[in-house]
Amino acid sequence: MKKQKGWNLRQYIRGKRYKLDQRIIVFLVFLLVSTILWFLNELNKNFTSLISYPVKYTNLPKHKVLVKDLPTRLNLIVKAPGYTLLKYKLSNPKVPLIINYNSSSLFKITNENSTGFYLLTSNIKSRISRQLQSDIQIIEISPDTLMFEFDEIVSKKVLVIADLDIEYEKQFMLKGKITIEPDSVTLLGPNVILDTLPEVKTKHQKLVKVNQTVKKTLPIENIKNVTFSPRKVMVNIPVEQFTETKYDIPIETINVPDTLDLKLFPRTVSITFLVGLSDYNKLSSHLFRAVVDYQSLEKSISNKLKVDLVKYPGYIRSVRFHPMNVDYIIEK
Repeated sequence: MKKQKGWNLRQYIRGKRYKLDQRIIVFLVFLLVSTILWFLNELNKNFTSLISYPVKYTNLPKHKVLVKDLPTRLNLIVKAPGYTLLKYKLSNPKVPLIINYNSSSLFKITNENSTGFYLLTSNIKSRISRQLQSDIQIIEISPDTLMFEFDEIVSKKVLVIADLDIEYEKQFMLKGKITIEPDSVTLLGPNVILDTLPEVKTKHQKLVKVNQTVKKTLPIENIKNVTFSPRKVMVNIPVEQFTETKYDIPIETINVPDTLDLKLFPRTVSITFLVGLSDYNKLSSHLFRAVVDYQSLEKSISNKLKVDLVKYPGYIRSVRFHPMNVDYIIEK
C-alpha cells in the first residue's frame, strides 16, 4: 500500500514538472518571436552610424615622397535605415574610392614651413555617395582635409653602428674592436628625414656564451620611407680566451726639486689585469709605468700621495693596481 502511494506521488510530481516545462517553452517561443518582430520593426527606422570606407591614391609625383602618410580609410558618419546599415556592414569588402592626384581639386598650402597641396573631403562627398547605396546619407567625413605634403628624395652616406648585446663565456673577452663591413651605407629618402640621421643601426642582436670569434650578417634597422644600399652588413666580433696576470713595478717620482729627496712607502705597486692568450708573450714590465707627482702635494688633503698609472699596453683589460696612495718622507 505504501509502495502504491509512493509511486502515485512520483507520477504526480512528474506531471506537474511536464506542465511547467511546457509553459516555459511556450513563453520562450513567444519571447523570441516578439523580439524578432521588434528587431525587424526597429530596422525600418533611420539610424546614425559610423562606417569606414577605403580610399586609394593614384598618380602621385615621381621622385618625391610624402612627408606624412595619407589615411587609407575615411570615416563616414551616415544616416540610413537599419536594414541598409546592417547589409552594408555585413557585405563584402568595398571597392576603394580612387583619388587621382592629377585630376583632383587640390589647393596649395600657404604655410611657409610646408610645401604641397590639400584636398577638402567635402569636395568628394558626392563621389563617395555614388559608390554607396542611394538611401545612405553622408552627414560628415573624417578627416575633413587630406594633406599632400612632399619632400625631394635625396641620398646620404652614413656610418653603421652594430646594436649588440654580448655575453661572453667565462674567461673569454673581446680582442680589439668590433668591425663592420661595409662600415657605411647609402640612404635614399626625404631630405627632412635624412637630415636627422647621422648614423644608422643594425637590428638588435643578442649573443650569449660567446667563446670564439663571431662573423654575422645583420640587416639595417628599418626606417620609414628610407631605403638602404646595401641592406645588410657583415659584423666581425674578434673573441679570444684570456688569463689574469700580475706585475710588480717600481713607483717613479716626478717634478721633485733637485735639493729634495722624496721617499715612498711602499716603493712598488702591484698591477693586476686580463690579457688575451695571443698577447701574453708580448708582456714585459717596461710596458708599465706608475708615478707619484711631487707637485700634487699642494692639492693633497691627506698625508698620502696619489699613484697614477700613466703607461700600460692597450691590449690589456680590467686593469687594477694597489696601493692607489702611498706614504712619503721628504728629505733635504
